Amino acid sequence: MEMFTRKKPTNEMFSEELTLKTWISESMANSSMEVVDSNLDSQHGKEIHDILALALRCCEDSPEARINMTYVTTSLIKIKTSFIR
Repeated sequence: MEMFTRKKPTNEMFSEELTLKTWISESMANSSMEVVDSNLDSQHGKEIHDILALALRCCEDSPEARINMTYVTTSLIKIKTSFIR
């Protein structure tokens, strides 16, 4: 998430109420491109959105709620294939 947003979890904009994870999660309801570093190519907005959504699922608070790495790998391969097209 840090790579796509160019923000660290320790950024001064984040506090107890707002974390990198919640900032991305809340922003994705409107448009994931709002939180994405402006230096990234906006032509691939769908792929970036998919990667951020996948990252959020990996960061669930409960370990049982997190997706497994096999699913993550398969998803990333699909996103890569879509990106290359």
